[in-house]
Amino acid sequence: MSTASAPLRIGRIDYINTFPFFYNLESELKGERIEFISAVPAEINRGMREGKIDAALVSSLEYALSQEKYYVFSDGCIGSKGITKSVMLFSKFPIDQLNACRIALSSESLSSASLLKILLKEKYRFKNNFVENLRFLSDMLAEADAALVIGDQALFAEHERKENLFVYDLCSEWSDWQELPFCFALWVVRKSFVDEYPERVRALGLALDENLKRNLENVENLFSLIPAEAKQKSERRSIVDYWQRLIYRLDPEMLKGLERFYESARKIKILDREILIEYAHAVEVR
Repeated sequence: MSTASAPLRIGRIDYINTFPFFYNLESELKGERIEFISAVPAEINRGMREGKIDAALVSSLEYALSQEKYYVFSDGCIGSKGITKSVMLFSKFPIDQLNACRIALSSESLSSASLLKILLKEKYRFKNNFVENLRFLSDMLAEADAALVIGDQALFAEHERKENLFVYDLCSEWSDWQELPFCFALWVVRKSFVDEYPERVRALGLALDENLKRNLENVENLFSLIPAEAKQKSERRSIVDYWQRLIYRLDPEMLKGLERFYESARKIKILDREILIEYAHAVEVR
């Protein structure tokens, strides 16, 4: 792999669902100068847009909003068809009674927030007021009728959850409605980096795919390697089941779900154009 002077700046999201991508990745990139930049998804998205990160697992909506800057360069993604437990709506009322209600959104999210807006407007025909809020679930519900939380906060929300709340898994809501999986994030690289270092990008894509494959083949043991704080909040079986529910490959059905998401986002004017996925090089969709 190239030892070019410029380090390869990779955005890293330290959620449990990304662990199969990042565990041991650096050892797969021997000879490459790496700088990992850790942040929540919204900050990774911004870093990619501003050219402060070269490659990252970004929100699927971020790719669509800034497509002129990015190529998809790996068939790795994060998605699911059904329950995920990491993109959750906690509500004081049943979801079919949320018309005109105030909804708090985690500002860590982009695709998840857009998914909720699509579900409320297109599936339920509601009009809602939204407010961004980074605080804990209890704080969000003090200001709103329902709250969207994502990632590890959603996965471990049972520790904070109060009685008498209605809880909805948004990926399950989408899959029941569209009969397709939902793609939350995919791997992209800045086009300018591809132009300058095409072989480094190709090597990174291969390393990501190989590392992911190896980690997913041994998810039972992968649990022992996650941060201690996460182990204390959940049992091995719960985390392993979570990884096994997720879909980490941008397969044909996931691509259909992604296209449907982009179509729905255009309908409610989150997007203003048709999105055609561009690859840095041929990516085998399995």
